[in-house]
Amino acid sequence: MRLSELQHFIDVAEYGSLTHAAEVRGMSQPGMSRIVRELEKQVGSALLRRTGRGIELTAAGDLFLDFARNTVTAYAQARHDIAALSLQRPAHLRIAIPIGTGGLLAPDLQRRFALQLPQIAIDVFEERTARATDAMLMRRYDAVLTYGYDEMPPTNGEDLYQEDLYLVGVGDLAGTDGEQVLLEEAALRPLLLPPAGRYRALIDQSFAGAGLRPEVAREFETSEAMLAYVMEREGVAILPFSDVVASHDQSRLGTRAIVEPGITRRVRLLFDPAQRSATYQSMLQVVRATLADIAARVRWRPLAPR
Repeated sequence: MRLSELQHFIDVAEYGSLTHAAEVRGMSQPGMSRIVRELEKQVGSALLRRTGRGIELTAAGDLFLDFARNTVTAYAQARHDIAALSLQRPAHLRIAIPIGTGGLLAPDLQRRFALQLPQIAIDVFEERTARATDAMLMRRYDAVLTYGYDEMPPTNGEDLYQEDLYLVGVGDLAGTDGEQVLLEEAALRPLLLPPAGRYRALIDQSFAGAGLRPEVAREFETSEAMLAYVMEREGVAILPFSDVVASHDQSRLGTRAIVEPGITRRVRLLFDPAQRSATYQSMLQVVRATLADIAARVRWRPLAPR
């Protein structure tokens, strides 16, 4: 049983799809299936079951997922502790931000570090939420900006902002820009949504919780693809304002906050709580200050510390 196989199983559980997990890891779906079958053979029990919407964990799969996460985390901690013995400070700090936010965040981060901490070079990478969170646990990044979809606060970071989701469209498909839209009204529009994943689950759970069955016209992997079809009046998307801020004022795009109930997620900063050095703490302060600068522009609402 290899560490990489455990990580692949975590990916499958996080994405709820063998195909999606395989694409993220740059491998074939049959290859990912073989890894899962081999793990099932080694533990002597089925770990996954197929459903109409993809796959879900069995009871044994839930236990094995805990084992996989604990093992990956323990390995990362061991690597971190061993590296700390050398007392060498890295020349570069590595920061991960969500997919699609590079144009919004990377330039501001680079500029602020150059002004306030010129002695520190940073590398900024775009990562999917599930991968970035696991990568932070494995110490592949020094800090990670990601999204929080669960109610529990992170054990290795903090929730900074709440991000509302908007109905995004053109003309009468979306309605008047800036006005609120009821969730039940949004359910009547032809929706362009992402496929299975944590973001899609958030949307599906919101509709299901209100007893609504929305019309899903098409599914797309990226917000860029959704917006392209939105502009062609093929439907409306459900997206955070941060995904459309660059094009909102330059196009016919309308954005309406979804309410009663709203759909929200949290903007989360993950870091290593064991790192107490002045350099590391200064890095976190610069990241927080950069986020504070753009929060109003992308309509993030500050959260009170827990």
